[in-house]
Amino acid sequence: MVIMALSENSLDSDWVRDEFEYTMTQEKHRNTTILLPICIDNLDSLLNSDKAWVQKLSQRLIGDFTGWKNPDKFMKAMEELLRALKV
Repeated sequence: MVIMALSENSLDSDWVRDEFEYTMTQEKHRNTTILLPICIDNLDSLLNSDKAWVQKLSQRLIGDFTGWKNPDKFMKAMEELLRALKV
């Protein structure tokens, strides 16, 4: 399983794009989902991006960790992430 932490700045990173593309290749090869993206800030920048790879990514379930500084919101997001990992 690959957990990809996304931020507004990471969407401009060639390295993050390359990791996404590599992981998509691995998913196709293995015929299973291995990428679990989480967003740590500005979810709108992810959902409204004009980059093709980000648009493909935004079609997935994305863990919402935008409230990570708030302990209650962080724990709720973590519980959802753990549920997703058990699938």
